[in-house]
Order: sequence, then structure tokens, then C-alpha cells
Amino acid sequence: MYLPPDGYLEGASRACREAGALLIADEVQIGLGRTGRFLACEHWGIQPDLVPLSKSLSGGYVPVAALLCSRAVFDATFDSMERSVVHGSTFGNGEFAAAAGLATLDVIEREGLVERASRMGELLLELTRPLVDRFEIVREVRGLGLIWAMELGPPSGRAARRLWDAIERRQPGLFAQTITVPLFREHRVLTQVAGHHMNVVKALPPLVITEDELRWFASALEEVLGTAEEHLFRSYASLGFELGRRSLSAR
Repeated sequence: MYLPPDGYLEGASRACREAGALLIADEVQIGLGRTGRFLACEHWGIQPDLVPLSKSLSGGYVPVAALLCSRAVFDATFDSMERSVVHGSTFGNGEFAAAAGLATLDVIEREGLVERASRMGELLLELTRPLVDRFEIVREVRGLGLIWAMELGPPSGRAARRLWDAIERRQPGLFAQTITVPLFREHRVLTQVAGHHMNVVKALPPLVITEDELRWFASALEEVLGTAEEHLFRSYASLGFELGRRSLSAR
């Protein structure tokens, strides 16, 4: 999970307008309040032509997706009776999915979950950003609202660095699993590695998470990181090799 550098999205928006291209903002994961705004693009003041939404749109009850579009795009696509059916879907027109989506939007607005995500996200960063100074393997903590990530990097100590390199030779990005696994196994905290071949741990707390639960997460994370550095990764080396062995045997 990365935040765009200053001016990047604004520049992309200008380039699309100048070229006559449509600007599409993928909000499938980060829309509907996740970042502390109803749509993440609102943080940068851009106005996309198309915005796909899904995942949390039904509150997790039923698969559902939606596509927001500008009036100009809508009028150009469905500009006549003949073209009114230009877009269709095998699973479209599902009444249950539509009802779940409308109910979710109602809850988001009625319970102020967008504002809550912004407030809880600030607390989450406040609790976890000090980990950068405390632990050598923590390179950066970043987030926006309730989408959060921690980037890991190799230590400077020779012995610890050799263990890190040995784990990474098995599979780039494998070390992050040695954080996510004990978080789940010992603390029942479900996180994930943000992508292939990267040592970035990602968390997507629910928008209804409480302050106590965020503090619990931060405490669990601190304990797992502390154990890793205390033993200079020795206790994690066997786990890292085992994870690497399993990943190779599964191919």
C-alpha cells in the first residue's frame, strides 16, 4: 500500500483531460469511507469519470459491485433507447444485492463511519509510527484512514542480516510472513502481506473498530516485533525456511 506523491494524481487528471481520455479511479478496496473520505479521490480533489466500487458495498453479506460515472459519460453511453442495453451483466439486477448495498450506504451515513474512519486512522498512526524509531527492521509506517501498512527492511547487524538474506533467498518478501503468522497464531490478529515479493504488512481494520481494539493491535504488533529483534531472528529462521520450503513444494 503506497500513497501517491504530492501532485501525482492531480497531474494524471490534467493529462487525461488534455488527451481526451477518461480518468478511472479504482475504489473497490479504498472507497466507501475506508480512507476517511467517502471516496479516496476526494483527498486530492480530483473528479474521475469512472469509479468502480465493490467489496464492502454490501457490508459483506452478498457479492455486489457498482460503477459510478460522470453525467457526460452516462449520456454518451446511454444516449438513446437503442443503446440503453449497451451494458449488461449475468449477475446484474439482483434485488438482494441491491438491498444490501442500500442498507450499507444507510449505515455508513447514519453512524458517521466515514468520519470515524478518519479519527480512528489518526489514532492508529499515532500508536504505530513510533515503531519506526524503536525497531530496526521497521522502515516505515503509513496509512490513510483505516488502511494501514508497515514496511520492513533488513537489519544492519551482520548475523541478523545473514538470516534475513537467507530467508529472502527462499522467496523475496517472505520475512513479512514471520510477522503476520505470529500475529494471527498468538494474538488472533489477521493481517496480510500487501503483495508478492514485498516486505509490507497490511491491515484493514473494520470501520466500526474501537479505540481499545486499536491499542490491542498496536500492543500485539510491538510484542511480535520485539521478539523478532530480541532473538535476532533466530527463533524465526526455522519458520522462514519452513514457509519457503512449503511455497516451493507447492509450485
